[in-house]
Amino acid sequence: MICCLSKSKYGLGCSLLFCSLMDLSFARIEKVKSGQLEGILTQKSANWIDVRADDGYVNRYMPYWRGESPSRGGGFDPRMLEVISNLVVGNRVYLSWQWDGHLRINQVEIIVPPAESGTFEGYLLEVGDKWIDVQNFNEGKPWRFYLNWLGGYPQGGGGYDREMLKFFHDHNPKIPVYFDWRFDLRPRITRIVKYEEAKFVPFFVGKEEEYILRMTGEERKKEQAPSGNPFEQAPSGNPFEQAPSGNPFEQAPSGNPFEQAPSGNPFEQAPTGNPFEQAPSGNPFENLPLPE
Repeated sequence: MICCLSKSKYGLGCSLLFCSLMDLSFARIEKVKSGQLEGILTQKSANWIDVRADDGYVNRYMPYWRGESPSRGGGFDPRMLEVISNLVVGNRVYLSWQWDGHLRINQVEIIVPPAESGTFEGYLLEVGDKWIDVQNFNEGKPWRFYLNWLGGYPQGGGGYDREMLKFFHDHNPKIPVYFDWRFDLRPRITRIVKYEEAKFVPFFVGKEEEYILRMTGEERKKEQAPSGNPFEQAPSGNPFEQAPSGNPFEQAPSGNPFEQAPSGNPFEQAPTGNPFEQAPSGNPFENLPLPE
């Protein structure tokens, strides 16, 4: 318990009570003794590594100590020292750690990008003397890319591309960056892609609106829509030319329909003679049988 006692009008007892309450509040704080994280390996030596976690904090982690004092053969875990020697600074790493008075390494491994090369699209976070930290649209995690190397050995005039470094120093961090990259021990920039080359923006769409569309995902929805002009996908040719050819009136039955009726006068085809003269001759009542 750490406190300073001083006289006051409330007396010494109240000061002791206040200090006791403060001591109890600190006693409730639980220390985190182990955890896992992802981050960028910023630097290393033979027996420690510095990792900047995705929350922005940098901490130093060491292997476990094995044995007694160095004079009696003790030292850092040789297996973990070999793992550290194979790590390449600048890569993203996964780290499992534990606290025993120092931050100790349980496991550490490099997170290799899913592809060997590609085009990066994201925002600039920080510019170093030979690298940049950026964050892509999809993951929202920082990655470190090293500048392109020009020339041969340093003593022969070789070095990192200063024009590329100047471009990133002058770049507005609110505007996305585009560049081609490849993975060669660590992610490296091969070429800066101009915005106009990466994404054509029509004259009637403002750049700010374009960035908003990209961040909200509306643009990706549009890109998933059927490509091409829907009117170009309609059946080709003039629909009127696909109608039956010729004049439809010329396809009607030829000739005068009245001329196709039976020839002659229908009244002349009636039975000849007087129908009353063809009735049975004589009195029909004369042939009836007489009643008994």
